Amino acid sequence: MSTQFRSRIKTVAFYGEEESSQGGCCLPDGTKISATVSECNKQGGYFQLGELDTIQCPDRGLTGTCCACSYIKEHDGNFDTFLDAIDTGPTGYNTYYLQSGQNILDEDFNPKKFGIQENTSQCECNRYGGNWFYGPLSEITQLKNLCNDYGTDVRVPGSCCHQTTNSDGTLGDIECVNLCTSLECGNLATTDYTPQYGGTRENDTHTLCGRQYNGNDRAFCETGDGSDGGQQEQQRLPREDVVGSCYEISVTNNIFEHTCSRKTESECDKVNGFWPDQSLSCDGTNGGLYPPNKSSGSLIVDPPSVSSDTITTPNIGEEYQGGIYIGTFEPGQSQISYRNERTNSLTSDTARDYGYGQQSGKWAIILDPRFYGDPSDVTLLSERTLYRAMEPSDKKKAYPTSYYDGFYNTYGNNKDYLGPRSQLYNDIRSLTTKGFNDWYIPSIDELSFIHKNLSKTVLYDKVNATERASKMILPGYFGTNIMSSTFYSSKDKSDQESSILGRQIIGNKSYLWGQNFAYDANINNYGLRFYIDRTTPLSVPLVRRILIT
Repeated sequence: MSTQFRSRIKTVAFYGEEESSQGGCCLPDGTKISATVSECNKQGGYFQLGELDTIQCPDRGLTGTCCACSYIKEHDGNFDTFLDAIDTGPTGYNTYYLQSGQNILDEDFNPKKFGIQENTSQCECNRYGGNWFYGPLSEITQLKNLCNDYGTDVRVPGSCCHQTTNSDGTLGDIECVNLCTSLECGNLATTDYTPQYGGTRENDTHTLCGRQYNGNDRAFCETGDGSDGGQQEQQRLPREDVVGSCYEISVTNNIFEHTCSRKTESECDKVNGFWPDQSLSCDGTNGGLYPPNKSSGSLIVDPPSVSSDTITTPNIGEEYQGGIYIGTFEPGQSQISYRNERTNSLTSDTARDYGYGQQSGKWAIILDPRFYGDPSDVTLLSERTLYRAMEPSDKKKAYPTSYYDGFYNTYGNNKDYLGPRSQLYNDIRSLTTKGFNDWYIPSIDELSFIHKNLSKTVLYDKVNATERASKMILPGYFGTNIMSSTFYSSKDKSDQESSILGRQIIGNKSYLWGQNFAYDANINNYGLRFYIDRTTPLSVPLVRRILIT
């Protein structure tokens, strides 16, 4: 088994007006390309001026120079001297921020005073949350080029609002302490309070305890009862800086399991983890998650199976197991809703239980609140990504798809059917997101089940009840044409498609079923089921399921 680490080789040389100059770029994977400074930075590379064939890229595993907040802490035990120097204005600031590496070596003191450590591996530097340079300290033209990240000095700590523990083991007050990383802050979690870290550098909300930095107010730590925790400034840390539990899925001894670590929500997204809203600490229970079962052959995964005696499902619309809970679906029993394409009438019907798929049993459906490929900022509806079920170049072929079993449609049965062979389906079968790797495109009856249960009331009154929940659900979920994984047959009679595969290819065309949720029942395409060419770009929903035995 091998482990892959992804990291950036920071470009720290001072180029000034030469920022657009062409040179060599050493990429993190060990290769090198011709690029400008800005192009190299975008790919996480190390830039050097000169011809490509003359550039010597660093060997992986070598040491270099690291700038990090932790070295300031190791030198002084606190940050007061460093922060005072920044606050004093240009003179002190120049000493600590603009000094060249050579000047530091000329001084008779420890470079850690400046937050610098030589002979450091890139791995250690990344662990410290610092910036790394392949080369000795003496080659650094100005410290600002090494220590600056997103316009913020990486040596400046961030505020951590956390709950103290008394000497007798009882929980105490909420206090603020300056720490270097979100991990340090997260380690101070208690059962009653989730720490909030204000050191995130990708935005303009960097906060400190007791003082201001770069125009930001100092942090305000709210107590459990909502009162001021002894500080006068009543500024709350932004939600994206809250440290919580992040659950990542992995394979151990051929079994899928979740591991827990302390991360912010954005950090958890970057590792494809699940960050539940009610997230306190990693307590060893793995958040009560149900990972899929490890299958064999091409199928890879089987949905988790849980006894009805042990599973407790939440209310419809609430966060659950990597997405939001839609309800328990049972073929031949569950009620679905849609608008009939031929009659244009709203129809309540029963989900089918005949044809291909798992005809018996029932399963909890969990919906990813974002469509596949959509941007994380759900307000950017113009940037919605649409996908084709089949590419125009794909061979037109009949597939034994199910009316009610989208997992079967996506993954097959691991015997005589392995799901459609297209780019979209291949990508989804290999997808890991929100801490799970068993996502699929719902069947048309599952999609109509979602339409029935994901009403406007659920969407706006329940799912949008909190700030984070409003980010969870896609505001434009109602009003777009949504793909199902059920393919259409010309032997459709009264919306009951034939399973005869020979009727899926109509002339030189092939179709699939989709549905439009629209906004309310007064809109003509509200709930409209339609069939459309498989090569038409559509919004792609993702669901996973838990079989209930």
